[in-house]
Amino acid sequence: MLLFALVFHSCLLSSDTVSMHPPPLPMENAKLLPPETPADLEEINAETTSTEETPSSPPTAPPPPPELSQKNSGFSFYGLYPLWESTGNMLGHRRFFVGTNWLAAGFARRFSLGIRPLGFFFRNPNVDFKTLVYEGYRFNLSLQLAPSLVLPEASSSFSSSNFTSRFDDNHRSLWLLPLSANVSWQILDELCLHSSLTTLGAFGKRVPNLQISLGLTVFAEFMPLENHALLLHVGEIGFWHHDFAMLGASYRFHWKGVEAQLGYFYRFSRDGNQGGPLFSLGILL
Repeated sequence: MLLFALVFHSCLLSSDTVSMHPPPLPMENAKLLPPETPADLEEINAETTSTEETPSSPPTAPPPPPELSQKNSGFSFYGLYPLWESTGNMLGHRRFFVGTNWLAAGFARRFSLGIRPLGFFFRNPNVDFKTLVYEGYRFNLSLQLAPSLVLPEASSSFSSSNFTSRFDDNHRSLWLLPLSANVSWQILDELCLHSSLTTLGAFGKRVPNLQISLGLTVFAEFMPLENHALLLHVGEIGFWHHDFAMLGASYRFHWKGVEAQLGYFYRFSRDGNQGGPLFSLGILL
């Protein structure tokens, strides 16, 4: 009887063990996971890196302001009417201009030194010095000093100032010392306004005291096409001691350094009116 009880108890233990550990599933019903490849590992690493917080980058600087339009950078840097007209624009560093009205060399970007060649043919030796005082956005201001010596019988020449025609210098020389403040203001891409305020001093043996004459000229340069410009000129010389008023128009052509300008001017003075053409030809090197 005791032997039967032991056998029955061992059978119960074996049945509980089987129920607690079920048999494994057959291989055909198991789902096999593919092995991880290097590409899968890189993708997992990339996802992990993207989820990590990255330090914020410093703020970027604002973009620079737009540059000045270079559509019409070939505006005039000298005036057509002698002595009284000029511009605030400069010739440029190591640039040379060889022309009938002006022969000059630029250096250090802020200075130019030259002469008016026609003056030498009419017994009027001269020199011209110009310096840039202020350069801003579409605005230039320069100072110009152009002393000259009017030799005997030179006052009757066309290139001399009307100021000298009031003196008979057949046997005497006359010094002229004009100092000008010149402004060039590019209002639009196609339009530039030039103005010169000139103080002209005259002295010599025929002039007992230093005499001063004040002149103001303005000319507008309209350049609708790249190589062609139309210019309108106006000026007053003397003001309260009126010498003459000037009014004119001109056409300017420039192409690859070649300059040509043709205009017609009227002078209105107390002694009468006078009109005549002016022409300039030169090349920029």
